[in-house]
Amino acid sequence: MEMGDRANQAAYATPSFSLEIKDSRAMLGERGYFECHFAGNPKPDILWYRNGKIVIANERVKIRTEEHSSTLTIYPVEVEDFGFYKCRAMSDAGSCESIAKLIESTSETLTEEERTQLEELYVTKRNGKIGKNGSKKVEKVEVVVEE
Repeated sequence: MEMGDRANQAAYATPSFSLEIKDSRAMLGERGYFECHFAGNPKPDILWYRNGKIVIANERVKIRTEEHSSTLTIYPVEVEDFGFYKCRAMSDAGSCESIAKLIESTSETLTEEERTQLEELYVTKRNGKIGKNGSKKVEKVEVVVEE
C-alpha cells in the first residue's frame, strides 16, 4: 500500500449520528418533523425512508440537508404520513441508520407541552396579536377538550 493510500484511508470516518431522529407526534393537518445530526468523512449522503420506501420531497414534504444536519418536515400531515421513518447516512466509508415513528396525536393523547403549543398557535392565529420582538399578547386562554 502506498503512502497516499494510507493517508486517504486514515482520513475516512464511518458515518455516525451525534443526534438520532426521535419519535414525533403530530395531529392531522399539523406539522410533522424529524431532525438528525451526523458526521463522517467523506461527508455522507442522507436518505430518508417512510415504512421502508424512499421519501421524495414535494410541496408537502421538505428535506433540508446541511453540512452536519438533515431535517424532514411534513406539512400538512395526512393519514398516510404516520408510520416508521428512517434516516440513513452513507458514504464510501460505510453507513448508519436511525429509526423513529411519526405518531398521530389526538386531543386525548396530547401532552401538556403539546397542548400549550397548540393553545399559543391557535390564539396567535385567531387574534393575530403579535407584539414587538414577536411576543404574543395573550391575556386569557381557555381550552376545552371534548371527551
